[in-house]
Amino acid sequence: MTDTILQRCEQKGLRMTSQRKIIAQVLEDAADHPDVEELYKRASKIDLTISIATVYRLSLIHISEPTRQEAISYA
Repeated sequence: MTDTILQRCEQKGLRMTSQRKIIAQVLEDAADHPDVEELYKRASKIDLTISIATVYRLSLIHISEPTRQEAISYA
């Protein structure tokens, strides 16, 4: 079973604010692979107070974790 973005963030001890939850949900619901700017556009339609910096931070966590897991798997 694959962890959701929300679960991975919680496992890392990241405080999941309502803004971060929205960003995580938008990313998980995406049928495509949106870049940060597109993710920001989609999330800010739901909550106008979301900053692009918050999107960048959450995106980095989402991107870096699978990469580390793949590295461990191939080691």
